[in-house]
Amino acid sequence: MSRVKDRNPRVSLLVIERMPHRRCLRLKRSCHVVFDHMRGWFGISSLESLSQGKPVIAGLDQWNVEQIRRFTGRQSLPWVPAGNPGELEQRLNELVNDSGKRDAIGRESRAFMEQVWNEGRVLEVLTGAYESL
Repeated sequence: MSRVKDRNPRVSLLVIERMPHRRCLRLKRSCHVVFDHMRGWFGISSLESLSQGKPVIAGLDQWNVEQIRRFTGRQSLPWVPAGNPGELEQRLNELVNDSGKRDAIGRESRAFMEQVWNEGRVLEVLTGAYESL
């Protein structure tokens, strides 16, 4: 992060953890880019941030990408991939320096959540799983 900040002095890091959920969501709304993690999967933080129309950087592994594609029926996913620290630095620099790209990914993220990761779709999948038991 220090190299990103050296190139872009206005960039700041905000670690959001151990706080009430409403405050967490409010702080995320103030962010321009959200980083989930590089462990191969995604967390609720990703889904909340995509719903808020934020570009979300995450290190999704191929298995998770395929499962998300299967669940959503979409080949194109809104997450910004970064599987290692070098890719994370590159993606952050791209998004920090290109507000148009950042805004476009944010719009795509929000639309993705509204269209394919909404209450109706999730309930449909869960109901199908329960009915198959």
